[in-house]
Amino acid sequence: MASKKKDQSEESDNINEENLGDNINEADDSFGLPDVAYQPLDSENESESDQRQEYGTGESGSSDFESSYEKEEDEYDYVPGSYSPPKSEGNKSGMIIGVIVVLLLAAVAIWFFGFHRPAQLAEEAKIEKQRKAAEAQRKRQADLKAEQERIQREEAELLAAQEAEAAAEPEEGSIETISSRTGRYHVVVASSVDGDLAMDFAKKLSSNGKSVTIIEPYGNVLFYRVTIHALDTWDEAQSQADALKGEYGDGVWVIKY
Repeated sequence: MASKKKDQSEESDNINEENLGDNINEADDSFGLPDVAYQPLDSENESESDQRQEYGTGESGSSDFESSYEKEEDEYDYVPGSYSPPKSEGNKSGMIIGVIVVLLLAAVAIWFFGFHRPAQLAEEAKIEKQRKAAEAQRKRQADLKAEQERIQREEAELLAAQEAEAAAEPEEGSIETISSRTGRYHVVVASSVDGDLAMDFAKKLSSNGKSVTIIEPYGNVLFYRVTIHALDTWDEAQSQADALKGEYGDGVWVIKY
């Protein structure tokens, strides 16, 4: 038994030495690098099969690579509006130009609304004030002229009225008293035994522009006769008498004295 165990031990040591030697030789040949399995690319099927085997593709058509790719896609889900493209030099130039344009517009607006427009409004207000003043002056002059014309018109109307009144009022006639014959034909309009009553009636006729003659009583005649016209012929005197009957009545008659 002892020799049998000894033989087995020696045999085991020999096997280990052979294995060790082989490993050392293999290590010398590979320079200590890991072994690489080279397989020929005979066909596309073999390549695809190798790729499936390399990435763990099974019969179900899924692989560890696809799972990891899906996870990566889940990690980088697209959010609308979250993507911002990289800014280029052109975008920067556009932004600068836009800022310059905005500043220019702001400067123009400040100049227009801060300086130009107020000055323009002040000038317009000044012109409007001058226009109103000129219009007020013209109105005052027109009113003054109208007032002067009104005064002149009223004065002219008053003068015309006075002239018309003066023309309408007859001049006061004369009163004459005679006591002796003249040889003329007189138109008698009234007679009175009272000399005062005859004179009052004569004054009334004189105020209406009549020239009156009072014939005093003579001979057997006791009456004062008030006459208007003294004419040279009977016909003329009678014609005047007929014309005066409508004013003084039918008592108008003609007397020669």
